Amino acid sequence: MQEPVLIGHSMGTSVIYDFLRQYPDYPLAGVVAVDQSPKLINTPSWPYGYMQVTRTNYRQGLLHPGCSEILNGIDPYVFDLLKVARQQYPFNRDANQELVADVAHQDYRLTLVKTKVPTLLVTANQSPFYRGKYAQVAKDNPVISHVAINQGGHVIMAEKVGAFNQVVEDFLKKLN
Repeated sequence: MQEPVLIGHSMGTSVIYDFLRQYPDYPLAGVVAVDQSPKLINTPSWPYGYMQVTRTNYRQGLLHPGCSEILNGIDPYVFDLLKVARQQYPFNRDANQELVADVAHQDYRLTLVKTKVPTLLVTANQSPFYRGKYAQVAKDNPVISHVAINQGGHVIMAEKVGAFNQVVEDFLKKLN
């Protein structure tokens, strides 16, 4: 495989969605998008956004979610690695209000519907932030696949390391 595979979680997935929208013909081998709806703002016709966030309450809802991102705790080995990364690259939601607001206003559903890049949508069945049914938006696109992982929250790759790695490994094998 010569082309890159982009893997993103949460806001990192939004960055990938935006990349796919801006560069639809960029030669990528694939994309793995982890627990991030393509549209964060909920509406009557789109109940799959971030928690109960709407146009009127998105700033407060996104900046202060009021719940834990994890369900069962993080794998100890991964936790040690994350601790180091968080110290080196802390994310301050309040300092990034403009970035969070920009992400909230994006709608990448059509991007997923149209993408030609093999894409795996990984959802966490117990995510406190998203209902995994958002993956249905691209159900008619043959390059999109979806896997839901049980017993993990939003940070599914750190809670269910083995299951997550197997899902990604299986997807990467199909790309070769």
